[in-house]
Amino acid sequence: MSPETNGSLQQRLNGYINPAAFSQAPQFTFGDVSRFITMRGPGLANWDMSLFKTVTIQERIRAQLRVEALNAFNTPLFNGPNTSFGSFSFGQITSQGNQARAFQFCLRVMF
Repeated sequence: MSPETNGSLQQRLNGYINPAAFSQAPQFTFGDVSRFITMRGPGLANWDMSLFKTVTIQERIRAQLRVEALNAFNTPLFNGPNTSFGSFSFGQITSQGNQARAFQFCLRVMF
């Protein structure tokens, strides 16, 4: 049985890894699964954007106004699933790995 599940990431948050594909090996025996499973975690989708405007104030003095948007589209980045077999939340994604959208404003004076 494969540990991979089908559907979009949002549909699989509470079941990213199929717990029915695993069982506890009897004591003093080896299991039948390799140490590593060829399964990838959730992907990364992050957009940071910025706008700059430079204005000449005098001959040798310029000002630059910057507006930066971090995680501009407010896309959640989920951490990997819980891989502690036997725990209640095994195979579930229970946390977010990034912050919400943030804006930064900056005024830079160059002389």
